Amino acid sequence: MWVIAIAIGCGGHGAASDAGGGDGRDLDGATAPDGPTDAVAATCGNGTRECGEECDDGASNGAPGDPCDATCRIAPYSGAPQAAVDALHAMNALRARACVPGAQLESHVVASSQNHATYYATNAAAYAGGLSPHQEASGYPGYTGVNFYDRMTAAGFTGSAMFETMAFVANPSGAVSEWLNTVFHRVPMLHPNMTVFGYGSSSADSRPNDVCDYGSGTAASTSAVIVWPPPGATAVPGSFDISEEGPTPPAPPGGGTTTGPIVSVFFASGSSGTITSHSIRDASGNPLPDTMIAPNDPTYGPYMMGSYSFYAAGPAASGTTFTIAIAGAVGGQSFTKTWTFTTQ
Repeated sequence: MWVIAIAIGCGGHGAASDAGGGDGRDLDGATAPDGPTDAVAATCGNGTRECGEECDDGASNGAPGDPCDATCRIAPYSGAPQAAVDALHAMNALRARACVPGAQLESHVVASSQNHATYYATNAAAYAGGLSPHQEASGYPGYTGVNFYDRMTAAGFTGSAMFETMAFVANPSGAVSEWLNTVFHRVPMLHPNMTVFGYGSSSADSRPNDVCDYGSGTAASTSAVIVWPPPGATAVPGSFDISEEGPTPPAPPGGGTTTGPIVSVFFASGSSGTITSHSIRDASGNPLPDTMIAPNDPTYGPYMMGSYSFYAAGPAASGTTFTIAIAGAVGGQSFTKTWTFTTQ
């Protein structure tokens, strides 16, 4: 199983960077759960989207033309492929846990994702010379554009192309689960400016793969501090091998490739969100050395899209409760946040 990533800035194409090299990196998270579980209390139908809900349009929930269904989940468009619908529900369930509004499945982005999944599976020869799996070479069947933003445009998408992720399991819930337990691949899934996406997959010619293309829009709030794992979460993966992601994240303290749980903090574009201090404490309250990736990192910043990520060395023992504390500013206002989560 493999995973690779490529990112561009919100709202523009910028300089695309190949995140993989060759066929990317092995990622063994296919057996991981869909994500941490945490207790939420929300009242579907009161017209206010609360943590644990993807949407809530009150009395309009489930009405024809309303994107929010009667259970406060984002409804897929009519005729959407089942695999894309499965990806929609898997990804938005995570966003709801993080208190981020659900994203919508967009038909043109589904088409661009599926087009590339089919191209990658059926044109092995195009990649024999080291072409990035995120790119296409002209002259092969199904070619629709070199880069993902070209392919999104070719499929009819008129919004802002944001990001593309790939996995190699040809399973929507499995791919979402893999992307979640990474440093970079979770960024577009949970980012408050990711508003639309598409999913496609193919298993043709024994080349299983999953493609998610993402589009950006206006965040619901520019003052929110979004964290993952969310407060009170359980079943959080206690380790990640950084050699299994491309680009390869920086090593945890002490070197090696095994991290503890990965902590991410997201801010909306334009919020000027920053972290000025942070800590990871173990169950005994001891602060742990950690590696932090900030948005201004010259190497990794383009993949962070304004977010932060930090992690201690791993693996963490099963059932370990960690306490995270961060402080900073967002939207011109100072904030502090402290929460806990527990490993699986």
